[in-house]
Amino acid sequence: MNGRSVLIVTVVLLTLAGGIMLVNRKGSFSKRNTRFAVPFGTEISRVLLKQAGEEILLIKTDTGWIVNGTDGARNSAVDFLLQTLAHIAIKSPVSDEIVKREITEAGLIPVRIVAFSGKRRVASFIVYRTAGNPYGNIARKSDRSKPFILYLPGYEASIGNSFTMVEDFWKPFNIFNENPSSVLSAGVEYPFKPGDSFRVMNPQSSNPGNQPADTTGINPAAVKRYLSYFTWVPFESWDTSIPRSVADSVISSRPFAIITLELADGKSKTLRLWNKTIISDSVTVQDTDRAWGNLNDAGNLFVVRYYDIDPILRKMSYFFQQE
Repeated sequence: MNGRSVLIVTVVLLTLAGGIMLVNRKGSFSKRNTRFAVPFGTEISRVLLKQAGEEILLIKTDTGWIVNGTDGARNSAVDFLLQTLAHIAIKSPVSDEIVKREITEAGLIPVRIVAFSGKRRVASFIVYRTAGNPYGNIARKSDRSKPFILYLPGYEASIGNSFTMVEDFWKPFNIFNENPSSVLSAGVEYPFKPGDSFRVMNPQSSNPGNQPADTTGINPAAVKRYLSYFTWVPFESWDTSIPRSVADSVISSRPFAIITLELADGKSKTLRLWNKTIISDSVTVQDTDRAWGNLNDAGNLFVVRYYDIDPILRKMSYFFQQE
């Protein structure tokens, strides 16, 4: 092979090598565009979620995780997010047709996720939460990179809630968490059965102005026991399975019970409860195990078990029982 041939072969080989390197660095399927999980063994200390000017900031402190600088975060939610960031993987690529139908035409706004270990950024990508696939998401490393469906290996279900922008989702699922001594009065209104409604005052309260007019025969021990039930009343989950229009329709309708606490710090809490429906054998029926709830007229519905709220759904006759 003469010198000219060697030169041509060398140029061709260098060009091919450069092209391969360029594809590996910038191509849709390069590591830069397909690595979503944090590096193995990385300890995450902070996670930032951003969407349309809103932020959820989760920070690890000496006493646990906090959300947006003040409130303690719900451990199970943070743990699932950390597991997701540590092991998340690509399930499949997404076609341009699906992107157009499920993102562009649906007007989905992405959530940007940035994870840190100390001051070092260890993961960053954007997620579109969608119901168009069982895993609840379409994700990209950047706005123009190749889209993929992500999943958590070994967990064949939606991971979309890991990237929710509802601040309350990250907080403990508590409705009431009150020290009985901090409750001035408690009442339950039954709009469909007003005769069962009542309001009682804490016998230890120094504010008799909240006392109902007629207290004859009321057992103070029953009142004290009733107020103790508000020490911890949880709910099961936020109901993200129903459309926003359905949730708004429920919230605007008449609840079957309204529970109100007046607190010593001058604040009050009001829980409204509605009958929850489920689909059984293609028929909509009432859920006999769970209800929908809403606290202080917030815009979202949560699901609460009757097992957890039965102790506070009493009738006035309860307080006239003698020990």
